[in-house]
Amino acid sequence: MICETCYAMLRGHVGGQWRGTYDLHFRHHNDRSSLENSNIMNCGICRCIYAELCAYEGKDQYKVTKTASHGKQLMSAFLSAISGPEWDRDRGQNAFRLDFKFKELAKVGTFVLKESTESYSTRHTPFAKTTSSDEVLELAKRWIKNCDTNHRGNCSGDNTRYPTRLIDLYPSGLRCRMKNGAGQQSREHKSNGVSLVLKENIPMSKGYYYVTLSHCWGEGKMIKLESHNLEDFQRGIKLDLLPATFKDAIDFARRLGGKVKYIWIDSLCIIQGNTKAARDDWLSESLQMYEIYRNSYCNLSATAAIDGRQGMYRKRKPSQLWENETMLSSKGIPGLASSNSVHRCTIMDLNFWEKNVDEAPVNRRGWVLQERLLAPRVIHFCEKEIAWECHQMDAAESWPDGLPDFQLRAGGVIRGGRLKHLTSTGFEQGDETQEKIDLNGKDRDNSRLVKKYEPWKRVVEKYSRTKLTNAADKLIALSGIARMMAINFGKDNQYIAGLWRRGLESQLLWRVDPIYENGQFYYRSSRPHDSLGNAVKEYIAPSFSWAAVEAENGIIYANSTEGELHISIESVDINCGDSNNEFGLLNEGTSIMVSGIMKKIELTRPREYDQDQYRWKLAIESGSKEFGNVCLDAPEDDEKSFKILGPEGRMYCLPTRTDLGGYLICLLLQAVEEGSKSFRRIGLTRIPSYISGREVVLSHSDSGSNELATCDWDAESGRHSIFLI
Repeated sequence: MICETCYAMLRGHVGGQWRGTYDLHFRHHNDRSSLENSNIMNCGICRCIYAELCAYEGKDQYKVTKTASHGKQLMSAFLSAISGPEWDRDRGQNAFRLDFKFKELAKVGTFVLKESTESYSTRHTPFAKTTSSDEVLELAKRWIKNCDTNHRGNCSGDNTRYPTRLIDLYPSGLRCRMKNGAGQQSREHKSNGVSLVLKENIPMSKGYYYVTLSHCWGEGKMIKLESHNLEDFQRGIKLDLLPATFKDAIDFARRLGGKVKYIWIDSLCIIQGNTKAARDDWLSESLQMYEIYRNSYCNLSATAAIDGRQGMYRKRKPSQLWENETMLSSKGIPGLASSNSVHRCTIMDLNFWEKNVDEAPVNRRGWVLQERLLAPRVIHFCEKEIAWECHQMDAAESWPDGLPDFQLRAGGVIRGGRLKHLTSTGFEQGDETQEKIDLNGKDRDNSRLVKKYEPWKRVVEKYSRTKLTNAADKLIALSGIARMMAINFGKDNQYIAGLWRRGLESQLLWRVDPIYENGQFYYRSSRPHDSLGNAVKEYIAPSFSWAAVEAENGIIYANSTEGELHISIESVDINCGDSNNEFGLLNEGTSIMVSGIMKKIELTRPREYDQDQYRWKLAIESGSKEFGNVCLDAPEDDEKSFKILGPEGRMYCLPTRTDLGGYLICLLLQAVEEGSKSFRRIGLTRIPSYISGREVVLSHSDSGSNELATCDWDAESGRHSIFLI
């Protein structure tokens, strides 16, 4: 349902204001109490924008907005038609976009209103007041059956391949009768427990399945598998000893029925602790993550829980899950062939999936990203409902037949698959006939390579915004996805600390994604720190890898091969921390040899207010021009630890690529020490085509600088060869 204010605006254009723009402008709620009342009465639109407003008011920039917007209308709305070849106009179905702004400054909601022809009799109406109900269970089973029957590929996992250990949902202390066929079964519990079972003790001929669990560990203590209690776990684990999330997952897995007999939970199936045995077991099991999740029947995700004490199940108001519809007048909306019609439209909050799934607590954990992507399907236990995610469909109780594929990207509404759809766009099937790419980066039309890398680019950008309890896990927590990607790329495309050998020159140009606040961009990024804020002592990744930084807003991955390259990769040296896992931990000594033009520079930080927080100039050229547009990887850390500013900073500029827009993109490097052939990445800079002085940057290397004295020098090309570590 929607409130009277929203209905009057959409059906009768009440509150309309002429602005001479492409969209229709409306006054919405005049004051906060009016909006709060609509939220209380469960308006499907106002409930969403009220939650967004409350979240916005908790942010720092709210104070600035509040001052700047004094006296303005509380809420404004903007209505427009969505156009483009991908929309369903050819079938007579229109789509409209509805935006809301707080005091005409901060956007607090975007909705799509899609013309509906669906019969009311086919609608799903949730009545259950908790996600532990049989009603919710039956919907989950319906999704699974639909996936098994109608979706391509093997969605049920592999019931002949098992992890090293599993939790038996029906150990010998339980009487269990299972039927094949449609999966109907009768189980009578004699004890209130589960047990740990080893792979070699699983009856392979039975064809039993296992599910997996994604969860947040949290700060509280919980029972876990250790070397000293391994045999005890095999004898049995009382449910009373387990945290609420584990108990709920076990309950739901048992109720799924069919041939689901086991569950895999990391802390109960991998030996924990600080002993060598625990470390060895962790390394061994980390190597198997790809297989563990890929072969599972389903992944259960405690999506909304911040720790094991909160459990998976939630109480809720079922009426908040009912569909929201309205009658919309398209009178006066530009871009429509007929603008005097009244349309019956279904209302969709474009932030629904992001709020309830993508940005939920468990999915902000770094390890969970690969769990979501590797598992054939995921059932999310969200704050108010369950949701479904597989290669071909996203759904929720409020959208049981599939969530419309509308997404908000870069301010525009597009159609396209969400995160898990990436695994059906090039991750899983290797292409043996794919075009061979020149490993020296000499190919200029590598559109196929860019397309192949697009899923990896999106995964890395998403992963770089997640959190890890142990920063040293940065690469190994992504190793399962990397292993899956490698199958698609082929054996000759070497994995290099989160990057790939083909097109490596361009991939080196990743950058930190800045945060825009109060009219300025800020680079809130650092070298890896532990939970106490101390610098991590363990080696994680070479400086040329995005894995060498932690960025609040993540990183932007560079995979375009278009434009002119100014460097070449001469050799790659990978020092794996585990010889059995080329996608996992790394040791010091990992490096690449790069040939290019090295120009010594001086990096400065302007004292007066400037749009550029950092600037640089050529050190050897007297009176040289200053350049801005600098993006440093970890500004504060590198200033303190590496002394990068001023004439003693040992800083160099390495022109890397001129893109199709004419920008010369250069890596900013620092010599590890005077007389060393080794350099570390500090950031990058972009020089527009209209800026003078570019020709000097692209001239031959500074052969006379102290730091380059020991580096290999090619007088004919004017290039140095350096080691980037």
